[in-house]
Amino acid sequence: GGGNIFNIWATYRPSWAAQDIESLYQTSNPVVFPFPEWAATLPIGPFTVNAQEGAVEYGNEVSYPPDPFSANVTVPNWVPYLGGKKLGILETQAQGDIEASSAGQGKLGLKGATGLGMGGFDINGEVGGEGKFEFREGDGLKMTKSTFSLAVSTPFRKEMTLGDLVPGIRAAEDWWFVGSYIKKIVRSIKVSGELIPKVSIAADFKQVGHAQWVFEGSVGRGEMAVKVRAEFRPYETIWLAIYGGGAPFVELNFPPNPDYLKRVGIDLDFGAELHAWRWEVKYERAITCSLPAGSCYEKNDESDLLALGNTGDWSLMGRDYVTADYNTFTGLVPTLNAASVTAETPLIINVYPLTEPALAVRADGHRTLLYIHDDDAKPVGQGEEIVAPNGMASIGPPLSLSPTTCGWTLARRSSTMARATPSLSGNVPTPTPSLPA
Repeated sequence: GGGNIFNIWATYRPSWAAQDIESLYQTSNPVVFPFPEWAATLPIGPFTVNAQEGAVEYGNEVSYPPDPFSANVTVPNWVPYLGGKKLGILETQAQGDIEASSAGQGKLGLKGATGLGMGGFDINGEVGGEGKFEFREGDGLKMTKSTFSLAVSTPFRKEMTLGDLVPGIRAAEDWWFVGSYIKKIVRSIKVSGELIPKVSIAADFKQVGHAQWVFEGSVGRGEMAVKVRAEFRPYETIWLAIYGGGAPFVELNFPPNPDYLKRVGIDLDFGAELHAWRWEVKYERAITCSLPAGSCYEKNDESDLLALGNTGDWSLMGRDYVTADYNTFTGLVPTLNAASVTAETPLIINVYPLTEPALAVRADGHRTLLYIHDDDAKPVGQGEEIVAPNGMASIGPPLSLSPTTCGWTLARRSSTMARATPSLSGNVPTPTPSLPA
């Protein structure tokens, strides 16, 4: 402690003198600091001591927390992208150096490695920390401010089959006519999900008495975003859009209570839109987890998901494509070039998505273009018609074709003829065109 007086002087008695001769006193007031007890409880080695002009510098190495910690839980196998493996913070500990001076100030620097378990993928991260020390009379080397932090931010991708991501879609394999095509899609397509860690957790720790360092009471939280968005078109008139994701999170206790892991939460929502010609149907899957104290479950029972496969759930695709520039004729005339040259000339923009155009060009420049147009002035499902631009050598605005147009006979199969109720079944009404005279 303080209040110490230290006097230094010299004495000398010559042979001729009867008593000692004393020099002047040199007085100082040293402070004796107690050895910090935490230095004996933390996994550190002996202090290094270096005498400098007017001060003494001390150094040491330290690991914190004293024992590596982890905070993770194993997620059930059936949870998309995250199931069957550890989710949460993997083994974490930081190492650092203490530098302190008897002049009164010191510092701590921590650095180390951590990791994030995300359904079988271990993502490396970093641990950091800093602290300040002071030599206080009566207390010795005292920590005054400190922070421990960990961060993980490396994204990655993981694949899983479509049938495992949205199981309800397997029911579509039994549908009439398109079922065999859908079965190929469901069993072959792998959906890639992007997993983006957003873990940046900081916790303060402090010196308690002379004996130990402890985390101050707090809760740290890190998120792990999951994103899925893809479109597959294995056939011209059958395509699939997949979307969804969520933001699973992990919460940590500082200090452990009784463990560092407080809670892992998962909320994932996925959807699949299946289109077959003008028909569409949607499947959704929602999953929520609260671990380790709770459980994982699907918000919609699996039987409800499978029931979505009934043909009654099909609906006619809407007309999102009908905007201000829908089916706009440009008036441009394509120029035929040499066979080795490719040129594009837009004839009609923002056309019906199922337009299926066909173009024929004769050697004399005679051109014929046929395509399917959806007349938005008619009810949904009753506006499809075959049209052709008006003109051959030069192309004019499209006109609708009938069985008598240009002397052509057109037979067209349709399940959405006028005044017919659209349905997906084996009994498809087919109009019989009249033949020209």
